[in-house]
Amino acid sequence: MIATNLNVILKSHLQAEGYPSIEIYPINAYSSSTAPFITWLDFPSIKDAEQYWMYESTITYSIFDNDLSRAKDIALKIEDFLNVGDDISGLKTLMTGQDLVFRMLWCRMSGGGMFAPLEREGYTSINRIFQVGYVHV
Repeated sequence: MIATNLNVILKSHLQAEGYPSIEIYPINAYSSSTAPFITWLDFPSIKDAEQYWMYESTITYSIFDNDLSRAKDIALKIEDFLNVGDDISGLKTLMTGQDLVFRMLWCRMSGGGMFAPLEREGYTSINRIFQVGYVHV
Protein backbone atom coordinates (compact mmCIF):
# COMPACT_ATOMS: atom_id res chain seq x y z
CA MET A 1 0.00 0.00 0.00
CA ILE A 2 1.24 3.41 -0.93
CA ALA A 3 0.04 4.86 2.39
CA THR A 4 2.64 2.92 4.39
CA ASN A 5 5.45 4.46 2.33
CA LEU A 6 3.95 7.95 2.66
CA ASN A 7 3.59 7.47 6.42
CA VAL A 8 7.33 6.83 6.80
CA ILE A 9 8.28 10.15 5.21
CA LEU A 10 5.35 12.02 6.78
CA LYS A 11 6.41 10.94 10.27
CA SER A 12 10.01 12.01 9.59
CA HIS A 13 8.77 15.35 8.27
CA LEU A 14 6.57 16.03 11.31
CA GLN A 15 9.38 15.05 13.68
CA ALA A 16 11.70 17.49 11.91
CA GLU A 17 8.98 20.18 12.14
CA GLY A 18 8.89 20.03 15.94
CA TYR A 19 6.75 17.01 16.82
CA PRO A 20 9.37 14.42 17.80
CA SER A 21 7.04 12.05 19.64
CA ILE A 22 4.16 11.96 17.13
CA GLU A 23 2.92 8.51 16.15
CA ILE A 24 0.94 7.44 13.07
CA TYR A 25 -1.34 4.41 13.55
CA PRO A 26 -3.44 2.47 11.05
CA ILE A 27 -7.21 2.82 11.60
CA ASN A 28 -7.20 3.51 15.35
CA ALA A 29 -4.74 4.25 18.11
CA TYR A 30 -4.01 2.41 21.33
CA SER A 31 -5.57 3.38 24.63
CA SER A 32 -2.08 4.20 25.91
CA SER A 33 -1.43 6.70 23.07
CA THR A 34 -0.75 10.25 24.14
CA ALA A 35 -1.73 13.33 22.16
CA PRO A 36 -0.97 14.36 19.54
CA PHE A 37 -1.27 11.29 17.34
CA ILE A 38 -2.54 10.48 13.86
CA THR A 39 -4.59 7.61 12.50
CA TRP A 40 -4.96 6.76 8.83
CA LEU A 41 -7.24 4.82 6.49
CA ASP A 42 -6.46 3.86 2.88
CA PHE A 43 -9.14 3.17 0.28
CA PRO A 44 -7.43 2.01 -2.94
CA SER A 45 -9.34 1.92 -6.21
CA ILE A 46 -8.84 1.65 -9.95
CA LYS A 47 -9.18 5.01 -11.67
CA ASP A 48 -11.20 3.75 -14.63
CA ALA A 49 -12.15 0.38 -16.16
CA GLU A 50 -10.28 1.30 -19.34
CA GLN A 51 -7.23 2.38 -17.33
CA TYR A 52 -7.03 -0.66 -15.06
CA TRP A 53 -3.29 -0.18 -14.51
CA MET A 54 -3.77 3.25 -12.89
CA TYR A 55 -4.62 3.23 -9.19
CA GLU A 56 -5.88 5.96 -6.91
CA SER A 57 -5.79 5.68 -3.14
CA THR A 58 -7.90 7.93 -0.97
CA ILE A 59 -6.01 8.29 2.29
CA THR A 60 -7.66 9.88 5.31
CA TYR A 61 -5.43 11.21 8.08
CA SER A 62 -7.11 12.02 11.41
CA ILE A 63 -5.13 14.19 13.80
CA PHE A 64 -6.18 13.73 17.43
CA ASP A 65 -5.13 16.27 20.03
CA ASN A 66 -6.42 17.95 23.17
CA ASP A 67 -4.80 21.24 22.05
CA LEU A 68 -6.76 22.68 19.11
CA SER A 69 -4.09 25.11 17.92
CA ARG A 70 -1.45 22.35 17.89
CA ALA A 71 -3.82 20.04 15.97
CA LYS A 72 -4.44 22.78 13.39
CA ASP A 73 -0.70 23.35 13.06
CA ILE A 74 -0.10 19.64 12.43
CA ALA A 75 -2.94 19.58 9.86
CA LEU A 76 -1.37 22.53 8.02
CA LYS A 77 2.05 20.87 8.02
CA ILE A 78 0.51 17.70 6.53
CA GLU A 79 -1.30 19.78 3.88
CA ASP A 80 1.87 21.66 2.94
CA PHE A 81 3.85 18.42 2.74
CA LEU A 82 1.45 16.18 0.79
CA ASN A 83 -0.70 18.57 -1.27
CA VAL A 84 1.73 18.82 -4.19
CA GLY A 85 -0.42 17.88 -7.20
CA ASP A 86 1.73 16.35 -9.91
CA ASP A 87 4.93 18.04 -8.65
CA ILE A 88 5.93 14.92 -6.71
CA SER A 89 9.70 15.04 -7.20
CA GLY A 90 10.26 16.02 -3.55
CA LEU A 91 8.14 13.15 -2.20
CA LYS A 92 9.79 10.67 -4.58
CA THR A 93 13.25 11.79 -3.46
CA LEU A 94 12.31 11.29 0.21
CA MET A 95 11.06 7.76 -0.55
CA THR A 96 14.39 6.75 -2.11
CA GLY A 97 15.71 3.67 -0.33
CA GLN A 98 12.27 2.29 0.55
CA ASP A 99 11.15 -0.96 -1.05
CA LEU A 100 8.73 0.60 -3.55
CA VAL A 101 6.41 -1.42 -5.79
CA PHE A 102 4.75 1.59 -7.40
CA ARG A 103 5.46 4.84 -9.21
CA MET A 104 3.60 7.82 -7.79
CA LEU A 105 1.88 10.14 -10.28
CA TRP A 106 0.16 12.74 -8.09
CA CYS A 107 -0.80 13.58 -4.52
CA ARG A 108 -3.45 16.17 -3.72
CA MET A 109 -5.76 17.12 -0.89
CA SER A 110 -9.41 16.46 -1.73
CA GLY A 111 -11.16 17.36 1.51
CA GLY A 112 -11.17 17.49 5.25
CA GLY A 113 -13.13 18.35 8.33
CA MET A 114 -13.01 18.93 12.05
CA PHE A 115 -14.94 17.19 14.79
CA ALA A 116 -15.71 18.27 18.33
CA PRO A 117 -13.81 16.63 21.17
CA LEU A 118 -14.84 13.09 21.93
CA GLU A 119 -16.55 13.09 25.30
CA ARG A 120 -14.54 10.26 26.82
CA GLU A 121 -11.03 11.12 25.57
CA GLY A 122 -11.37 14.88 25.09
CA TYR A 123 -9.52 14.88 21.76
CA THR A 124 -10.44 17.18 18.90
CA SER A 125 -10.17 15.40 15.55
CA ILE A 126 -9.08 17.13 12.35
CA ASN A 127 -9.29 15.08 9.15
CA ARG A 128 -7.39 15.62 5.93
CA ILE A 129 -8.20 13.51 2.88
CA PHE A 130 -5.66 13.01 0.10
CA GLN A 131 -5.90 11.30 -3.26
CA VAL A 132 -2.73 9.65 -4.52
CA GLY A 133 -2.38 8.35 -8.07
CA TYR A 134 0.10 5.61 -8.88
CA VAL A 135 0.94 2.61 -11.06
CA HIS A 136 2.51 -0.65 -9.97
CA VAL A 137 5.99 -1.42 -11.31
